[in-house]
Amino acid sequence: MTRTPAFVVKWPFFRCTIHSIQSITSDDPVIECEALRQWKPTLVKFLLLLIPALLTLGSLIFILRGIAFHKDALKRWRDEAASYQEQAEKWQHKSEHFKEEWKAKLAREVFERELAGLTWGEFVGEAHCASSGRRAYKARLLNLTPTFSAVEACKSTSATINNITYKTPLKCEDQVNCNVLMLPVLLTSAPQGTLGVYGYWVAENEAVCSTYWDHTERKDCVSPGSGLRRYEAKFGDVHAGEDAEMLCLSTPITFYGRFFERPTACVKRGYGSCERAEYWSIWDIPVRDC
Repeated sequence: MTRTPAFVVKWPFFRCTIHSIQSITSDDPVIECEALRQWKPTLVKFLLLLIPALLTLGSLIFILRGIAFHKDALKRWRDEAASYQEQAEKWQHKSEHFKEEWKAKLAREVFERELAGLTWGEFVGEAHCASSGRRAYKARLLNLTPTFSAVEACKSTSATINNITYKTPLKCEDQVNCNVLMLPVLLTSAPQGTLGVYGYWVAENEAVCSTYWDHTERKDCVSPGSGLRRYEAKFGDVHAGEDAEMLCLSTPITFYGRFFERPTACVKRGYGSCERAEYWSIWDIPVRDC
């Protein structure tokens, strides 16, 4: 076996020689390395510089990671604080809303208890009918306490007239005494109901105001090709002093199964006094034979 140096490789601190060994059993090369003594002081200095540098680098990395962790923790804390603040505001809003609802409920209960004691006085009808089967009524609200708003109490009190219940009046009126002697009272207190709070209705099913048609007559076509045929009916007698024309115009009729709420027109016929004059209603009804 022979050993032949092939080439030499040098590193900063070592020198290695690669030998090409020829033998019967193997042709693998052999590498021999040895430390260079002249590099030992340099190696020591390098290590003395490297170790502090590594320690400094590790400390710097640790500090940077600590700063990043602190920033992340501070951000999470701020987000949680904002979330807690938002929840606190929501709870505060809900609490205030609940208090307002509770106060409104208590006020409503007090209002309903007092409202149960309110009632209407005598219903006074107008002298004349408002329309066919209807008459206007008014009544004064009784048992009104100072804690009530007069008009609101009037609007909230139902009434029954001619067996029909009305949930609220058509109009409420708070009548105030404007007499000079009442001026000190008006200036020192709420002037509600000084002369009374009144409600107004137009009541149905008024028998005295019920009207009727005496008889009906079938007339000719309004005009050729118009598609309208005229029907006329004599208006029944009404009580003296009533507005016969207004009652005529508000009286419905049914022709051949068709309902008409009011006539097309009402005309007065006849001579003599107004009480003896007759009112006739006119309907122009669509038909096929005109």
